[in-house]
Amino acid sequence: SPACARLIQQLFVEQKPSQVLIEGPSDFNDRLDELLLPHRLPIAIYSFFRTEGQRSGAYYPFCEYSPEWQAIQLAGKAGVPFSFIDLPWSAMERTDETPSERYADGALRRSTLIDALCKKLHVEDFDTLWDTLFEIDPSPTTDELLTRLTTFCTALRTADEDASAVSDSDLAREAFMREHLAAAHAQWQEGDGPILVVTGGYHTAALHSPREPTPARSSLPLPRGEGGAGGGFGIALTPYSDERLDSLTGYASGMPSPGFYHAIWRGEEPLPLAVGALRKKKQSLSTADLISAEAMAQGLAALRGHARVWRSDLLDGATAAFVKDTTEGGETHPLLAALLAAFRGGERGKLAEGTRLPPLTLEIGEMLRQDGLYPEVVERAVPLRLLDPEGRRKSQLLHRLVGLGVPGLKRKGGADFVVREDLRQPEESWQLVWTPDFESACIEAALYGATLGEAAIARLTERAERADRDAEAAALLRLEAALMGLELPREPLVVLLRAESDFARLARALGHLLYLYRFDEALGTAGSNELATLLEEAFERGVWLLTGVSDGAPVTLEGIARLIEVCRRCQDRLTDRALKDALQAAAHDRARAPALRGAAAGALWSLGSTDDTVVLDLVGAFALPEQLGDFLTGLFTLAREAARSTPELMLRLDTLLLAFSDDDFLAALPSLRLAFSFFPPREKNQLARQLLVAHGDVSAPLSALVVHPEVATETLRLEGKLIALWERLVGAKK
Repeated sequence: SPACARLIQQLFVEQKPSQVLIEGPSDFNDRLDELLLPHRLPIAIYSFFRTEGQRSGAYYPFCEYSPEWQAIQLAGKAGVPFSFIDLPWSAMERTDETPSERYADGALRRSTLIDALCKKLHVEDFDTLWDTLFEIDPSPTTDELLTRLTTFCTALRTADEDASAVSDSDLAREAFMREHLAAAHAQWQEGDGPILVVTGGYHTAALHSPREPTPARSSLPLPRGEGGAGGGFGIALTPYSDERLDSLTGYASGMPSPGFYHAIWRGEEPLPLAVGALRKKKQSLSTADLISAEAMAQGLAALRGHARVWRSDLLDGATAAFVKDTTEGGETHPLLAALLAAFRGGERGKLAEGTRLPPLTLEIGEMLRQDGLYPEVVERAVPLRLLDPEGRRKSQLLHRLVGLGVPGLKRKGGADFVVREDLRQPEESWQLVWTPDFESACIEAALYGATLGEAAIARLTERAERADRDAEAAALLRLEAALMGLELPREPLVVLLRAESDFARLARALGHLLYLYRFDEALGTAGSNELATLLEEAFERGVWLLTGVSDGAPVTLEGIARLIEVCRRCQDRLTDRALKDALQAAAHDRARAPALRGAAAGALWSLGSTDDTVVLDLVGAFALPEQLGDFLTGLFTLAREAARSTPELMLRLDTLLLAFSDDDFLAALPSLRLAFSFFPPREKNQLARQLLVAHGDVSAPLSALVVHPEVATETLRLEGKLIALWERLVGAKK
């Protein structure tokens, strides 16, 4: 608030305080000297708290027109003692793990009296109400502004107390602040200047009140220092930005458009600022448009009783003058979007030399510099060979940082371990570039741990705990851990595997885990006992889910194939009894889809758990034209080799097909073609030879089908034309 920041300046000059107490995290009091370094604002104090069961962080942001920042700087220059008096974030009641912004007027905004005041003064929301009462009028004296603020905040707080809307957290914080006020008063001596207390208006009203609400809890001891692997507390300065300060895009408790208020603080006219920003965005504005916008804004300000043209007047005036066409789908007009961006501002903070950083941040910087990976302003490409120990170590470092959300590090290509294509020479290509949020992200990552490995594991574990019954997510998280060179705690992943209810998703998870356990060389996970345990859990869950599957969708058939592959590859760790029982039940259950029954029969056939006679009998049971092709699709998916080496199967199919009428054959043909597509041309040729031999026709071999490349190309071209013509005809008919 520029108005409140100026009020602090005036009070400091007029009252000459002997001590300054500020609403801020009291666990930062032993590092107050860092706030007097020549930082580029905005910056924030970042406080975090972690235990085995909870992880939470909070920001205390500062910009030039923050009343708290002005109090700190004035006290520092004058040599007046100052300190923070609020409860540490780690000692507050927390209801969720979402990072929170402090110095918040959130309680003020939610007061039960706000709606009535907005309606009374004919304004839309809290921000416009605040501007109307405090920011727009540049003329009030110190006493007038103090009186107005006190009246406003006291009324809102009293209304909430009457409605029992004051939170226990606010009461506990205020009790803690009163202790600091009492201690400061006890040290005060005759002749000292007054004590200046800078708090949010919602709390100020309560601290002024002679009646002290009973605190919801006693104040807690202040935590100190970093914790170990199990948890800890931490606090540090971090760069911030106008975008994060803006209530429209970031800081939920901030004012909208910090760039606008920054211009007001500096005594600049906001309209030239807006026009310059619009022209930088290549928005063409005529002199007539500018005159019209300024006249409209001035007229609106007069109509609204504003002492000077304000943010809402400029936005509405520019909209009326510049926006001459409508937008669809609720989109913001480009001119208005550019204007909002200008009012948002583009300032990004930077910490001064000498600022103390969390251990994790120092470790990240040191490791990146040692490996020559620290991002620079100019983007650069970094190729890495994963079979090379140094390349793998660098890759693991970058993957850990990406997992923690550090920007500027992008994997642009290389081996894809999810789809597992072409892993013979696994390599990666990275692009590194410094971004304005790089330092702040490295600082704020300390929420997850004091070392990079600890933090990366904690972040992956958090994601696992938040996933909802998703076995594939569990497997992909384990793959991410492998890319980072880490192992995850087993329990969260086991929980996800055991809770999975989708057979296809479970099958995909099996594929990822099987690769890591049996085939991986680049990431170093092959043969891991931890992976073997996860694979066993996934296999058991997959077998159990198979008992409830009834459809014959391709993903279901692929899932059965995956179970068979895992069973074969891991015979030393798995037993196949439960799988064979589930397949037997599926193969002979008439309620199941033909493709599923065929796949179950094929799986048993390929495992050697059923003989040719049983399979041939099942083929005969699906002699209907609408069933035969689907059954064979399932059968060939799981038992292509067994089918190819059993001539009796082709004879049985030949008998069934010869018995079909022309109409039945045409009805069965599409699904039959799909079924036999599992055989490559050479194997189809072998099947045809088997059938000829079985019929005694061995006089001449099948002639080879030779197609010249030019003929094939012309055929494909003609086919494409026919398809396009057909689509046009169908579209015209519709």
